[in-house]
Amino acid sequence: MSDPVQLQRDASAGNPKAQFLLSQFCYKQGDLTAMIHWLEEAASSGLMEAIEALGYCCEIGRGVAVQPAGAVEQYDAAIALGSPRAAYRKATLLYKARDAQSNEADIRELLNRAAGQGLAPAQNTIGFLKSVADDHQPENFPLFPPARTIQAEKLSDSPYVCRYPAVLNPVECQHLVRAATPHLQPAGVIDPDGNKAGKQSEVRTNLSTYLSPALVDIIGRYIEMKIVDTTGGNLSLSEPMSILCYSAGEYYRPHYDYFSPGLEVTAKHLADGGQRIASAVTCLNAPAAGGGTSFPALDLTVPAVQGDLLWFRNCDDDGRPDPRSIHAGDPVMEGQKWVVTKWFRESDSGYLSW
Repeated sequence: MSDPVQLQRDASAGNPKAQFLLSQFCYKQGDLTAMIHWLEEAASSGLMEAIEALGYCCEIGRGVAVQPAGAVEQYDAAIALGSPRAAYRKATLLYKARDAQSNEADIRELLNRAAGQGLAPAQNTIGFLKSVADDHQPENFPLFPPARTIQAEKLSDSPYVCRYPAVLNPVECQHLVRAATPHLQPAGVIDPDGNKAGKQSEVRTNLSTYLSPALVDIIGRYIEMKIVDTTGGNLSLSEPMSILCYSAGEYYRPHYDYFSPGLEVTAKHLADGGQRIASAVTCLNAPAAGGGTSFPALDLTVPAVQGDLLWFRNCDDDGRPDPRSIHAGDPVMEGQKWVVTKWFRESDSGYLSW
């Protein structure tokens, strides 16, 4: 990067490229207010890269409040200047909207535009969608998972526990693993003394991460919808995908997924979306030995099988926490286990932001 002092002089003199480079420097320094200022200056001069970046800031809330409509406006301006990245970003944003299916024609056109201009993420997305298409019509690749019925294997009536076999294929499993790997951290548990972020504990020794909306691309959302559709759930009632990685010797001792009503730290969660009434745990990679999910109160252990989805209720029919839903991630004896968990709430969780 250029000398910051000279960059500041050039940016102040109205050089759009210098303004854009200075915005990047400010971002690395943690000065988001200055970053947005210089992005806006560069964007006002019509610099395509700055307009794209400003759109992304509006999309994810970097330096400004989350503004999906503002992001679309910026992306449209960059698309008019020929930006394939803006076309892809707009397609992704529309795909993750509540009314995504009403945007199907626009999403398809934007993906094709970006792919035709050689943008690798758009080409990869279309390649994935074509791989799951009807072989007779690959040019009309489906944007959304087709309706399907997977017969559930009931494992317990009360609380209800069932297994759906082969919900995800190996390619879909590996996509989520790759998306999560750079963001893994030691997993925590809820701190009853009030630390919202949780704390590390001997109860849990694995790694984990949430895939925030900004980390979920079109392929990730397609996979997520397959999980939700299989269970008959509702994406708007769910939490972000939680990815867990267990290496040999790691475990998660018996615990509940529901929020304990008596803890002050869970009050905010209960007020925002209500109780976690059900869990959907899908195995992304099965260990060579160990790593099952056990339910001590039910004398039940479910082995880890790649692609299989384990669905269980955490509350009874009246919405009250059911202590019999206590479960554990048993120690991995050999290899690694990866899972993705989707938790479902009583009411809108706010996961779909627009």
